[in-house]
Amino acid sequence: MFTLANGFAGKGVRVDLVLINKKGDYLDQISPKVNVVELSSKRAILSIFALTKYLRSAQPDYLLAAMPHINIISIIAGKLAGNKSKILISEHSLVSIAKTQGGFYNFMIFQLQRFIYPFAYKICTVSKGIAEDLLAHIKVKKEMVEVIYNPVIFPELEDIAQQPVIHPWLNAKNVPVILAVGRLHPIKDHATLIKAFAIVLKTMDARLIILGEGGERSDLESLANNLGIRDKIDLHGFVANPYSYMQKADVFVLSSKMEGLGNVLIEAMACGCAVISTDCPSGPSEILEGGTIAPLVPVGDSDAMANAIIQILSLPSDKGKLLNRARYFTLERAINKYLELIF
Repeated sequence: MFTLANGFAGKGVRVDLVLINKKGDYLDQISPKVNVVELSSKRAILSIFALTKYLRSAQPDYLLAAMPHINIISIIAGKLAGNKSKILISEHSLVSIAKTQGGFYNFMIFQLQRFIYPFAYKICTVSKGIAEDLLAHIKVKKEMVEVIYNPVIFPELEDIAQQPVIHPWLNAKNVPVILAVGRLHPIKDHATLIKAFAIVLKTMDARLIILGEGGERSDLESLANNLGIRDKIDLHGFVANPYSYMQKADVFVLSSKMEGLGNVLIEAMACGCAVISTDCPSGPSEILEGGTIAPLVPVGDSDAMANAIIQILSLPSDKGKLLNRARYFTLERAINKYLELIF
């Protein structure tokens, strides 16, 4: 969202970035051309009236929201404000998740989406798969839904990717390095990747670096220990610049059970790194054009993933094909699509 805000401002559009609280790791990356508005609410649900007051005061032509609960709050605030501000919402995940995952919170989110989403001006989804899922589960008019891919590739990415990496496996590379990036959460299924890596080691020596942090760390460490490969895996934690790792790794693997689009897959391609992904709903197949750009493997299939990794490490990938496809997901393209939608 801050990338879009910066992009709109760069096009000469007046932009307010409305935050529930002004905090977070990305504040210093917001363009000085963007006006940051803080609602100063303790929780998202409590920000409805502050957001309503903002809409009445600032009277923006459009409000673009993201995340299901924020989308719901924004539509309600728009109705309460009673002005002409058009409420656009963006959906980054499958709405059917809330329907199928269970629990009272997810049940309520899905019911609210069903009731409130039809009152939005437009619904922008980050992949065709999410659009199809939304139309299948929520009764909105098809013409309300627009697919606008995430603004993943930005002009500075290439220079950032060239920055040095302090990691012995990448600085003095003696064996191939496999890379994964994503929070340590069951949805990212790093466990299948670790099992696949153990199979790869039976054929060739290699190393695995996983960038990201989360609640599954101890379970993944135990799995690596049980497989006897802990010394060849680095659960490196969060890094601010994963692009330089992508630029130096031999293959990037996305092992997710589910994605909205799969930004990290595009980022790795833009860095010239060979990629492999699970054929999970909903983005990777769109990004990799059904597997014609790079291999797609079944979700949770460690054998298929291991075979794909061995194949990629044995044969050079077409870097030009990867770079050309990544360029489709640029900030410029996303900004222009939004501007076409609202002007």
